[in-house]
Amino acid sequence: MNTGVTISKADLAHLFDRYYKVHRAESGLFEGTGIGLALVKELVELHKGTITASSEYDVTEFAVKLPLGKTHLKDDEILKDSTDYISQKYETFSSEEITDEFPDASADKPVKDEQNIVLIVEDHGDLRKYIRENLSDNYNVIESPNGKEGLSKALEVIPDLIISDVMMPEMDGYTFCKKIKADDRTNHIPVILLTAKASTEDKLEGLELGADDYLIKPFNPDELRLRVRNLIKTREQLRQKFTSEMVLKPADVIVPSTQMQFMKKIQGIIESNLEDESFGVDKLASEVGMSRSQLHRKLKAITNQSTTEFIRNFRLQRAAQLILQDAGTMGEIAYKVGFNSQAYFNKSFQEVFGCSPSEYKKSQKPTEN
Repeated sequence: MNTGVTISKADLAHLFDRYYKVHRAESGLFEGTGIGLALVKELVELHKGTITASSEYDVTEFAVKLPLGKTHLKDDEILKDSTDYISQKYETFSSEEITDEFPDASADKPVKDEQNIVLIVEDHGDLRKYIRENLSDNYNVIESPNGKEGLSKALEVIPDLIISDVMMPEMDGYTFCKKIKADDRTNHIPVILLTAKASTEDKLEGLELGADDYLIKPFNPDELRLRVRNLIKTREQLRQKFTSEMVLKPADVIVPSTQMQFMKKIQGIIESNLEDESFGVDKLASEVGMSRSQLHRKLKAITNQSTTEFIRNFRLQRAAQLILQDAGTMGEIAYKVGFNSQAYFNKSFQEVFGCSPSEYKKSQKPTEN
């Protein structure tokens, strides 16, 4: 028996569902059932019993009915020697591995540049642990227990992908997703929403806010890994396409609409400071309203280039256009795009285009009949 608030009939019907969230009007928060009651129901049913719940006058009661004896069980459903089974089941676990605590955001592993970063925003510690264990072999996994902290973590780290629950305290998943997609610093990040609701209306609500995918609870871990891998792979393909196209036609590069305005803003700022040889990462980050690390993660996610590489390559692309337009000597063109050293300009041009500026001019010159 639990002496607490009365559970509504609508919520009572879902009380044994894994991770079902009950909304408390008096607090405005969601409280979850976790997996405890779902496991109890499964255990009772394994014994061919039933479990029911009733709730009224702020008292919730559970009734468990189990048949006596074992004649109702099959031979393969009866454990012959529980002692041997228990010792065999747990002998591989050390005392250090057995804990009632679950990792939270403070237990994040150090972020490694070579791995994609996945942010889990989920208020259930056991579900966060479950997701983390299924992804940590291939990704840097960081965590937040609610949408409010998740938003701060996303802005701080700029992850490659976010997995967020829909019903959470502090800030629900829909609001969280909307804020992620409305911010220039994070709107490129794919978001997977976790929900126990599978209706078309619920999915459409999340998709209209910019969610990239949905995962219905309870979900298969293989499906989780596949969806994460596919979304990250899609972003990688876009980066490669962007990088290859931008080398030749920077003004004609097509990027997803959510990033289009951001990229136009970045290119416009660099264009306005093209002749300023001192213009670099700090000035660009300041003008776009981001920290150095935020801008680096954002550009890396879209173009697969660091901020320094992006600025340099943009200068060189403009130089290539000026060369074809016979806009001056090689020295004058180098100065116009912010290079004060002819030798460094030639070296950088060679690295990007695979030939010297003069060779590039000859190779692009129309052949005479």
